[in-house]
Amino acid sequence: MARVRLSESGDLHVPLELRERLGLAPGAEMDLTTSDGRMIAVPVEHTRAPEKKTLSMVEFLERIPLYEGPPIDLTEALIEEALLAEAKRRFENVNRQWHDDRP
Repeated sequence: MARVRLSESGDLHVPLELRERLGLAPGAEMDLTTSDGRMIAVPVEHTRAPEKKTLSMVEFLERIPLYEGPPIDLTEALIEEALLAEAKRRFENVNRQWHDDRP
C-alpha cells in the first residue's frame, strides 16, 4: 500500500514503485470506481508501458563506441601511479571529513 496526496489542482501522483509494478507509462489511463467508501483504480490495458528490453553482454559490448584517440601505453608503472594517486585523494577526503566533523 502506498499513501498519496492530492495536489492543489486535484492531481493524484502514483508512486514510481507502483507505476513500475503495474507497467504504467506517463499518460496511462485508469478507470476509477468506488466500493464501500474506497477508491479503486484499474489500469486500462492498452496504455501499459512496453516491457523493458534487457541486453545480452554481447549486445552491450557491441554498443560501446571504439576508441579513436591517440595510442595509450598503459604500463604497470602508470597504473600503479594512478592507483596511488587515487588512494591518496580518498585518504585526504576522509581525513578532511574526520577533522571537519570533530567538535
